[in-house]
Amino acid sequence: MEGLRPNLCLTIDKKRYLSLCAFIKTSRQKFNLNIQNVGEISHNDVLNLYKKTRAFIYPSVLETIGLPLIEARCANLPILASEMDYVRDLGVEVRCDYVVGTDRRGAC
Repeated sequence: MEGLRPNLCLTIDKKRYLSLCAFIKTSRQKFNLNIQNVGEISHNDVLNLYKKTRAFIYPSVLETIGLPLIEARCANLPILASEMDYVRDLGVEVRCDYVVGTDRRGAC
């Protein structure tokens, strides 16, 4: 969609992942992206973020079902996640036209 400029809020530990945070900051400035890294925050603050959020993105293909997915599901957020069985285990509708990093189109 042309002109769509979503906001992205990250919770990446700024001390532990210094180079990643520097890359995000540089990319944000270079490409004028709406990305905010709030760093490591309390669980209560995470729950408050869910209340302000319109969707939850969980792109991992290495992790399995985790607390963030369960919390997002409990907050009734639409979940954008990798096409993995553990996402289906949450009862999330899986629909994909293209799986990132593969040649599969409509393979779900």
